[in-house]
Amino acid sequence: MITLFWIAIILGSAVCAPTLFFDGFEIPKLFCVQVGICLFLLMAAIRGLWRGQAKLYLPLEALPLVGLFAIAALSIAWSYNRWLAVERLFQVGSLAACLFIAYGLYRDRDPKKAFYLVAFIGMIIASWSCLLDFCEPLRNWVYPYYSDNYRSVISNQGNPNFTLHILVLTTPATIGLLLSTGRRWLHVFLSGGVIVQLSCFGLSQNRPGLFALIFALMVFGTLLLVFKREVIRRHRAFLIIQALGVVGCLVIFAFSNRGDNWMRRIRNLENLENIDVYSRVVFLETGWEMFKDDPLLGKGIGQFVIHFPGYKTEKHWDKFKLQKPDIFKWRQMPPQAHNEYLQVLIETGAVGLVCFLIFPALLFSHCWWLLKGQRYPSFMIAGFTAGMAGVLFNSLFTFPLQTITSGILFWATAGLLLACGVPTTDFRMTLSRKALAAVAAIALVGLWGSCRIIKAENLFMRGIVGHAQNLSASIELNKEAARLLPYRFEMQYVTGWLGLLAHDREIAYTYFNRTIRVAPWFPPPHDYLKPDSIRRARKGD
Repeated sequence: MITLFWIAIILGSAVCAPTLFFDGFEIPKLFCVQVGICLFLLMAAIRGLWRGQAKLYLPLEALPLVGLFAIAALSIAWSYNRWLAVERLFQVGSLAACLFIAYGLYRDRDPKKAFYLVAFIGMIIASWSCLLDFCEPLRNWVYPYYSDNYRSVISNQGNPNFTLHILVLTTPATIGLLLSTGRRWLHVFLSGGVIVQLSCFGLSQNRPGLFALIFALMVFGTLLLVFKREVIRRHRAFLIIQALGVVGCLVIFAFSNRGDNWMRRIRNLENLENIDVYSRVVFLETGWEMFKDDPLLGKGIGQFVIHFPGYKTEKHWDKFKLQKPDIFKWRQMPPQAHNEYLQVLIETGAVGLVCFLIFPALLFSHCWWLLKGQRYPSFMIAGFTAGMAGVLFNSLFTFPLQTITSGILFWATAGLLLACGVPTTDFRMTLSRKALAAVAAIALVGLWGSCRIIKAENLFMRGIVGHAQNLSASIELNKEAARLLPYRFEMQYVTGWLGLLAHDREIAYTYFNRTIRVAPWFPPPHDYLKPDSIRRARKGD
């Protein structure tokens, strides 16, 4: 079971993945992770059925997450797009399941090797990112269509931001492991890993990632001052030399070209005309209005993307009229609020946000107890605690708990931390054969749904990529994708738009109306259904 779990983790990291299989939100990789989680649950249920019963162990610190999941599940009843809510619940539930799986596997075992593996995954991803950054032939081979005008570092994650979602956790964790080990070869190996990961922060020019790393290192330093004061006093001279070296490197970097780029990007934060800044303003303004309409239990899980355009003001629409090609207009409806706390507040209301906030408070209380107990290496626990704090800080500006690899590593690390210590306060339950059969049935339904989504996503992306070469074939591919997932507004919209492009009035009219049915506040279908647009499609103008 342990081997299977970590194979799924490493596959989720996808060190060398195709272009359309990266760490985005709606991309097939997420549903492949869900396949792995469902297979894991199915095997566990079958194993329990073979034995006649199985025991379920839940850490008490994670019970608020169970409450949040229950609220999200209930919210399906009042969600506008209910099947999208079901899919979204399945997505976030699959990622959060890594906490409970890791806890169940390691509650009776020493998780130290697993902590090393988490740091190793971060080091591998950072090394691959730097290799792609500096080796242009390799980059062109892996990403033949990749272009980025303002960042340097790229990776298999498909977006530099997603890479730093991971490294915010693993960099302080690697530093903690480096300070806790006594083996020289491991010192050298982990030191190289720290340097490579820090290089990615310098190369990427990603502001939230850098601020989150600084916050994580501040938390790490504070924990060391509280719990390792004697060690710091004993090695004071060595630490001062190291600090001077770091400051010197920062000064040299500040006067380099990349340092100038960093300063320019930080100064841009003062400019509301900057899309990165104003887009957050739009999210906050629209999010607050959504919350005021449904303050207690929210709009429903996964419904932010549906309601967001309905709350945008004329000023918001006029400020940034992103000139995307018509076929990609659906990407103007982001599924994330770029703030995990805001999104939880919008979709599950104040009750859901309270449950969500209680969990990190209990987690860090547990970590504080671990550091006081001295049973596990303090540097290691402090490093991973700081990394978790950095991810939660980063969640104020982006969505690291929703992207795949960072989400898996965050929740798995939380489970490993909770598994440390004597598990005398966990919630225990014996599952009967009927309960195990229900778990197996749910896992089978999840497998069926995941495979259906993967097939539809594959057809959808093939149809978009190939529409310029063979329009009729692309229409058929997208029609099949839209049939498989009728609640996905983007699949309905693209099929309608391709019909408009092919001057097929019936297809355009049918699928634009289906788009409006599942996402009524998405503007383009309303515009295309105006008589002039349909008339032009009918006449072939």
